[in-house]
Formats: sequence, C-alpha cells, structure tokens
Amino acid sequence: MRSTSTAEWRGGGKPLAWRRLNPLPVIATAAVLLAGACVAGAAVWRHHAAQHDDARRMQLTQWQTLATAAADPDALASLRAAAERGEVAAQTALGETLLSRPNASEREQARRWLQRAAATGDARANFVLGKAAFLGGAGGDGGAAVNGKPDHQAAWRHLRAAAEAGHVGAAYYLGLLHRGGYGAPPNPVEAARWFTVAAEGGVAQAMFMLANAYREGSGVARDDDKAVAWYEAAAERDHPESIQALAIAYHHGELGLDPDERNFRFHLVETAHALKHPALNP
Repeated sequence: MRSTSTAEWRGGGKPLAWRRLNPLPVIATAAVLLAGACVAGAAVWRHHAAQHDDARRMQLTQWQTLATAAADPDALASLRAAAERGEVAAQTALGETLLSRPNASEREQARRWLQRAAATGDARANFVLGKAAFLGGAGGDGGAAVNGKPDHQAAWRHLRAAAEAGHVGAAYYLGLLHRGGYGAPPNPVEAARWFTVAAEGGVAQAMFMLANAYREGSGVARDDDKAVAWYEAAAERDHPESIQALAIAYHHGELGLDPDERNFRFHLVETAHALKHPALNP
C-alpha cells in the first residue's frame, strides 16, 4: 500500500493528488477575481455616466442661456426637441426659458412643461413653479398663468416638494411662506428650520432671515452671537441688508458688540458697494 509522503502533504495539509482533484480553491479564487472586476467595471461605468450627465447639463444650460437672450434661434428649437424626447432636465430648462417671455401663450406653455417635469419629482421644476406661484407668475395650476396673481396653495405644494428633495432655494421660499403665513397660519419654528436648511446651503437671503430670527428669538432661542455670525456670513456674500445690520450694531453697540466707529464706517462703505452688486435671490 502506497503511503503519502511528507512532500505530498505540504501546503495546507492535503495530499497533492487530492488538491489536484479538488477545484474548490481555484473556483473561489476565480469568484473573488470576477467580483473585483465587476466592482471595478461598475465604478468605471458610473464615472463615464457622470461625465456624460455633466456634459449634457452644460449643453442644456448653454441652450437655455442663448434662448433666453434670444441670441440663437436654434437654441430654443434644440431645447424643445430634447424636451419632446422626454428629457426631464430639458423640459425644465424649456419651461424656465418660456416663463421669461412676455407672451401669455408662451408662459402657459412654460407652465405645462414645468408641471410635466415636476410630476417626475424634478426639484428644479418644482422650485420654479413654486417660486412663480408665490411671487405671481406662471407657476399656479390655473389662473395664475394668465393673470399673474399669486397662487399660495400651488406655492406650498411645489416649494415643499422641491425643498424636501434638497433644493436650498426652495427651502428659503418655504421659510418665507411659514414666516408670513401665506395661505396658512404663521409658523416661526418651521420658518427658522427651513431658513437654517437654506442658510447652511449657502443662500445669503436665508442667512439674513435666520440672523433676524436669532436676534428676535423668533422660532429659535434668542442668541446674539449666532445672529452676528449669520449676518457676517451673509455679508461675505455681499448681502446689503446684512452688512447694514452689522453697521448699525457697531454704531449703537447692539448684539453684544461694543460701539466701534471704525467698524461702523467700514460697514457703511461695504453696504454701498454691495448695493451695486447684491447677492442674487435664489
């Protein structure tokens, strides 16, 4: 009877003949390699897909800019063709473009395209519809598209959808709706909450409103330090009202600041500068 030699038992305690006949280690190794290749391939695919999406967004933005400025007659046609093919981003861009037109029929088209995009959950489309409905424009679901009157119910619906989807501009306007009680009782706590979302997202106007809330104790505990911090954050973004608020605080020694004539005059000059190039509304 043949005995198993020491050499045959090397490498894992199994005879070499047994390991030759047993394919499991090889299969396991192949499975690991295949899984790694799949993961790497998926990462490459996501990278290329993201690049394609970015390029497409840039193209749509270019067409929208040219169409809005009426600088290229083909730009609007390109947007419309993409929208008709079902591209949601193109539908939103086309809606925004037509919304800026003076013709009532084009604004009505804008409303229809934006609603079509919003129905898919597009945050930008919901934001544009909600803002227009709040301020008075083509954002409403009925007469607002014709007579330009605010439609607060439509504003609530669209702005909430956009804000909950992460659109910081919508969060700012939703804060205004809660603060002013448009179509609903005022809710300073919810106003401060949405102003916080928008402010942390970089919206200067929301920073100013949040600073006011901390200054007044409206919806949040009064906190002069946080008020000053948010005024300063908005001031860095050339928000005139925030710079002016700091100037007055330095002049009168408010918000825990010592009276400081030098800082008062500095902020007055900065206010005048910011008025020439103010932070844009979202």
